[in-house]
Amino acid sequence: MRKFLSRRLAPALLLSAFCWSLAGCNEDSAEESQSSTSDAAVTVPGPAASRPSPADPLDRKVLVKDDFEYLGAFALPKKACGWSTGFGETGIALRRVDGKLRLLTGSHRYSVDAIYEVEVPGFSKVENKWPSAKMVREWGDIYHGKNKTKGGKENGWVHGMNYDQESGRLYYSFASWYNIPPTNDPSLSYAVLDDSGAKSFGPWKASAALAPCQKIRGGTLNIPKWFAERYTQGRTLGLGFGGAYSGYSACANGQFLAAAHPPEKEGVDLDALPLIDHPPTHPALRNPDYKTEFPGQSNPMNGVGYWGWVDEILGGATWIDLPDKHGVLFIATMGHGRTWYEHSDIQADHIEASWFIFNPRDLAAVAQGRQHPWDPQSTFWKVDYTPRPVAGLKNRWRTPGCAFDATTRTLYVLVLYSYRDGVEWYPLIQGWRVR
Repeated sequence: MRKFLSRRLAPALLLSAFCWSLAGCNEDSAEESQSSTSDAAVTVPGPAASRPSPADPLDRKVLVKDDFEYLGAFALPKKACGWSTGFGETGIALRRVDGKLRLLTGSHRYSVDAIYEVEVPGFSKVENKWPSAKMVREWGDIYHGKNKTKGGKENGWVHGMNYDQESGRLYYSFASWYNIPPTNDPSLSYAVLDDSGAKSFGPWKASAALAPCQKIRGGTLNIPKWFAERYTQGRTLGLGFGGAYSGYSACANGQFLAAAHPPEKEGVDLDALPLIDHPPTHPALRNPDYKTEFPGQSNPMNGVGYWGWVDEILGGATWIDLPDKHGVLFIATMGHGRTWYEHSDIQADHIEASWFIFNPRDLAAVAQGRQHPWDPQSTFWKVDYTPRPVAGLKNRWRTPGCAFDATTRTLYVLVLYSYRDGVEWYPLIQGWRVR
């Protein structure tokens, strides 16, 4: 189902797209193996069988809910770089080293987002029987001052990471935890990892008018080369991902994505080309199960909800580009029930997860000037993580990062506050295979 909907038509048709499958699934599945660890079956994704692809990549099937098959979860080390990993919000990145898939993420926020790397094990659906990821290296401080913000006065909080296998760059996005009043500080750098350690480059920013810090601080993704060659004049780096932060007046009221050329020279602004944007006058659509007390956010109308202050994406976005299916995925946590401001912070009765898929055809139309950046409409649905995360810090739990491995057609999602050991709540990496 295409979403060439105007803002006027979208509310009437939105509910037909919400939560339900829009098309049948391809039953051909990726190869995988299963082994037994104690009494828990472990699924290890293997290379996917080849699939036919249409002549025009834009004719591929757009991903829907039923395309994602849940595989289970695995556990990260409980300690890394001298800190508990229970409050790590730096997102995740995948890379292959000597043919093995590895995952990079951050330790506790108070470690100044120290980075560590693990080998990716399989997944298990059996609670408390999750495979444990094996530590490969504790990289520690990979930033070397390239994550500074507020004129170099503070270390920015890292929100998202993304590894480009071809260039060997580990991009990281960051900003001040309290960017009030909002300033357009640099928010992107990258590190190159080798046996001797990490070397960092940057930082960079984009135009305040097109892609300010508050809209691109969430993370980066890799734009497929075929799309970049056709529609973005070779811009292969996606900047985003929008949603709420402190300093909401400069944030995107929903998802944000811009295309840019990978940076080469420090001090030169990124040449951002917006593909998805939601200014205050055009907030993103969402589930209507809320009642807001925040100024500037609309309550639901005619069964349609609108993005608000408690709705976060952080580093949770990826461009899934397979021979037979594709879509730009944003993974969010949304405020439900009553949402309000109290005790100097945003509040919600409860948090639920939603996934949003955008059709690359619509983004192509934006790049060509045939649509506005707020015109593309997503298909979205609620996701229940297993086990259900607890409320976490300040009554909110988060999914601060995701990454996709095209070789095995597997999506990896970092879910905080998933299980308890002693006084600490730890994250899990949860997995889905694209059928």
